[in-house]
Amino acid sequence: MKTVQEICRAFRITRKTLFYYDRIGLLEPTVRSGKQKAKEYDEKAVVRLQKIQNYRRAGMRLEEIRLILEDPEREEEILNEVIRRMKEEIMVLQTYTAEAEYLLKEAAGRKEKENDE
Repeated sequence: MKTVQEICRAFRITRKTLFYYDRIGLLEPTVRSGKQKAKEYDEKAVVRLQKIQNYRRAGMRLEEIRLILEDPEREEEILNEVIRRMKEEIMVLQTYTAEAEYLLKEAAGRKEKENDE
């Protein structure tokens, strides 16, 4: 069994993050022991947290991660949907970038024109 402190150190996450995962039911402690009901995690919970972190590094939302953890058979389907969503987000950002670059060129042109006058 691992304590909250050990988990946080091993996974480089904050207590706040770990407790948030517990609050939303994504990663519940295996046991709560002692007077203060200290949370402890077994190896199965550690493996689950590793999966959560792997998915988070891939940019997945917690709800998407929850869906995969609850129904591993849907992993491929959900990952394909995540990739589709991310590609859409990239396209939107590319549009914003192009618009900002256009505005920057316009601003530079106006400034140059003002300097010529």
